[in-house]
Amino acid sequence: MGDTPDLERRKAVYGENNKPLPPGSSIFESFKQEARNIMWVAIGVTALFAGVCGIYADGWGAILEAIFIIVLALMLILISSTVDYCKDKKFIQLQSLLKEETVTVIRGKEGASEKISVWKLVVGDVIMLTEGQRVPADCITIESADLEVDEHPERKLIAGKTEEDRAK
Repeated sequence: MGDTPDLERRKAVYGENNKPLPPGSSIFESFKQEARNIMWVAIGVTALFAGVCGIYADGWGAILEAIFIIVLALMLILISSTVDYCKDKKFIQLQSLLKEETVTVIRGKEGASEKISVWKLVVGDVIMLTEGQRVPADCITIESADLEVDEHPERKLIAGKTEEDRAK
């Protein structure tokens, strides 16, 4: 029970337990989002308007100013969206570290225990819980003494029931 071939068999039958991460946006999505900012739109429209007015007042040389303003605005949008993209990637990496918990399981030789990440649990693992520890997965109690389970308030809100509702 719990040796390497057994773990591989259980992973093949029931699937692996992977850590869910929020999907990250692409750099192109970040660029589109930044370009939709009303400030950049206003700068672009104002530059175009100034270029058109400059053509009538000073001739075609004034359009170069409008083009330079738009090019600089696009460069700033690119820089800002690249910074946002990198920040989002780092945030996702940090978020994955925050959800890292370990639990003691019995695997391999009979009675041998080891600490593993909750994301490495496989169907059929025997988990050893101590007082005050969170239950990391759906499980069946094999042995306990004076077991008492207290659901987190978040779970109660998700389920839509409180202790008083269950008593009725």
